[in-house]
Amino acid sequence: MAIQVFRIPLTNTSQNFNINLSGIPLTLITRWNQFMPAWELGFKDTNSQESIYSFVPLVTGTDLISQFKYNGILPGILLCFTDGNADDIPTQTNLGLSSNLFYITGYPNGE
Repeated sequence: MAIQVFRIPLTNTSQNFNINLSGIPLTLITRWNQFMPAWELGFKDTNSQESIYSFVPLVTGTDLISQFKYNGILPGILLCFTDGNADDIPTQTNLGLSSNLFYITGYPNGE
């Protein structure tokens, strides 16, 4: 299977929008947690609005949903990457600009 990379369109404001990943209709939620401080990500089933993933911090260098692979809901991997320094986490102001979220399928160990 060929690797496919999709940039998830985020902005540096809290968001709530529908997206289709691997044929799965989801509602994506982002919010800035001022106490961490960090961006957090969540997914809900678009139809039932049941939470699938909640309050996952957007950090770099790891598959953000690897800890949830047991539920088998979303194949692929989610990676956050900041231009110029792969280790920099998204700031309150650079999300969607120089810091982006990618959904990758066909990746080894990722489906």
